[in-house]
Amino acid sequence: MARKLIVACGSGVATSTTIAEKIKTRFE
Repeated sequence: MARKLIVACGSGVATSTTIAEKIKTRFE
């Protein structure tokens, strides 16, 4: 359970970074 949570957090961070990059390029 804990390991699944860590994996979810890891992928969540990766997704957030990707979205942040898309937003950044869109506003530049």
